[in-house]
Amino acid sequence: MQGDADTLDTLGLRLDELEALDDDWDRAVAIADAATGDDPSGAEDEDARWASVQTVTWALAQDPPPEPREIVEQFLADYIYRRVSYEIGHRLRDGSGDGADSVMSERSLRAGIRISVRSEIGAEFPSTESVGELSELVARVFDYTIDVWDVQRPCQLSN
Repeated sequence: MQGDADTLDTLGLRLDELEALDDDWDRAVAIADAATGDDPSGAEDEDARWASVQTVTWALAQDPPPEPREIVEQFLADYIYRRVSYEIGHRLRDGSGDGADSVMSERSLRAGIRISVRSEIGAEFPSTESVGELSELVARVFDYTIDVWDVQRPCQLSN
């Protein structure tokens, strides 16, 4: 396993301890816990933690290691997929098709989200200090994906 001991140290982790873990999933969970905290306080925090674990697992399996931009794109795609899947999960698994149909739908959904994230980021990569830019990007891709999948949202009651 390749690693940057100084970066891990800033998270309170030690490279030798991570290398001693059984597999990349356990390593990813340890890194995500250190980065996001091991006690999510709500659905969005849990989604961010899940996406972090997915992204770290993906990054650890890449050879050569991915560039920072690729890691951010992967995290955003995983995070948005998790959020969207709550909204449209019933359509993916409504029993109207066989398991292969659901797998194809989920793959199509993931691919569409990845393409949208790359398109939204474009040539101008958001700075890491601009959380607002990333939040807006997440909202745009989320809304676009929901619109594409034509999901009925619950009516909002007006006063």
